[in-house]
Amino acid sequence: MKSSLVSLIALSSLFAASTVHAEGLLGKRYVEAEYNFSSYENVDLSGFGVAVNIPLSIDDETFNYDLVANLSSVQDDENWMDYERVAASGGLRFFTTENDFNGITFNPYTEFLVGFADVDNGGSSDSSFTFSIGVGAEFIVSEAMTVRPYFNYSDATSFEDGGVEAFGIEANLWLNDSNNIGVYAEGESRDDKHVDVFGINYRFAF
Repeated sequence: MKSSLVSLIALSSLFAASTVHAEGLLGKRYVEAEYNFSSYENVDLSGFGVAVNIPLSIDDETFNYDLVANLSSVQDDENWMDYERVAASGGLRFFTTENDFNGITFNPYTEFLVGFADVDNGGSSDSSFTFSIGVGAEFIVSEAMTVRPYFNYSDATSFEDGGVEAFGIEANLWLNDSNNIGVYAEGESRDDKHVDVFGINYRFAF
């Protein structure tokens, strides 16, 4: 799977090389589909998700915000009936635009989301209210590519595993004005254990 991601990045780069876009994803209206994989306590997990981003304000260079909504599912690769976690969340992402760092435009942001999660673990189910707080910055490094380092803290308040701290970096390529593809790597800390997550996403801007 990792080699497939590398091949997809290379293929996307060929398309993006001839594309003039010079825009980030903040302040864009788009829908998103995502796949990710990880391993936790010797169990291989696959995750799927969909999301929507709707700009609510993009006129002020000092202060803008997007409406964000996500729906995701994580399952045991071997037997999805052994473990499945479904989560939904929504909230606001606040950001500024047209900042400059050594000639590179970057857009810092912070986001606040609330939602719920439902876990089915070996036949027993549990649900919880969730919240997450995130910070990061989107760097526009070329006419077609952005890079986004980020940190998120999330917590399902009723679950015993406590909060999750996640550091990650994502690279996104515009194939044209509407199609965007990205890959990311993320390190999560939960239950005093470290989890590596790798993912790929596709976004359609409209």
